[in-house]
Amino acid sequence: MADGDGAQGKKNASSLIKDALSQKNVWLLGLFFFFYLGVVITAGGWVVEYLVDVRNGDIAQMGYVPAGFSGVIGAHAGVAVMQPILVGLIVAMTISWLLVPQPKGKMT
Repeated sequence: MADGDGAQGKKNASSLIKDALSQKNVWLLGLFFFFYLGVVITAGGWVVEYLVDVRNGDIAQMGYVPAGFSGVIGAHAGVAVMQPILVGLIVAMTISWLLVPQPKGKMT
């Protein structure tokens, strides 16, 4: 590699980064993952608290539940199998949440 090639490579790399950051899709994908990770981490913590406090679960066992959010289950089956299953579960849970009447007042 000649001396001029290193400078040219750096210029190409920085221009490629600038080109990538000027793309609207890159920023949209970044925002999606920012909010997605926030939701997944928050939901994972909430699920454990709910299972321990409301359902009287053992913290040692309930701590494994949010592992499904990070794809541990899907890693063994593959995306093509797990994606329709997970979408179906999300739709079913959303419908059941909307249709099941919520109790009024404090639950004991």
